[in-house]
Amino acid sequence: MIIAESLTERKAAKRAIRKQLKNMGIILKDVKERSEYHYNTVVTAFDPEHKHWNQSLIDLAAEMIAEKKKEAKEKKQSLLTK
Repeated sequence: MIIAESLTERKAAKRAIRKQLKNMGIILKDVKERSEYHYNTVVTAFDPEHKHWNQSLIDLAAEMIAEKKKEAKEKKQSLLTK
């Protein structure tokens, strides 16, 4: 769970999350599909220049990143055991 108090912390957290999403191949449309929010709300929630902070979307993105990392680790492990 990522919690940011100040606007500066929020900007930094949003940048870090966007970078992790990009590195894992997760697009904002994927986040939107797993949430009940409109696409524009998702985009705004992850825009570092926007003040909007949606904790549930931030947590969802962190969860998706963790799932993707777990899948990659399992895939790597299965390739090593073959």
